[in-house]
Amino acid sequence: MIRELAQQTEFLHTTVLPTLKEHLDIKKIASRWVPHHLTEMQEGLRLDAARNHLERYECKGDAFACRFITLDHIVPARTEKPIKRIPPLRVITRIISNNILI
Repeated sequence: MIRELAQQTEFLHTTVLPTLKEHLDIKKIASRWVPHHLTEMQEGLRLDAARNHLERYECKGDAFACRFITLDHIVPARTEKPIKRIPPLRVITRIISNNILI
């Protein structure tokens, strides 16, 4: 989006980015640029959608809730190192005066 705006307006990328952040109060959320403050109409639409979702959840329960994909449920890539097999210890036995020590 920033590149496109910079090309269309013929401004530098370094000019467009601060303008979006500081003057237009737009933030990048989940790889998308969205306004930080919503208009009254946007707030109303969001409230209606939330009420609709709540009603559907109350009717269908978890079957409805499982249909949502949220960003906070992203599973990170596996970074664990494979478990190394530890070889068994070598046991040394010695016989000392008829007692066996291990």
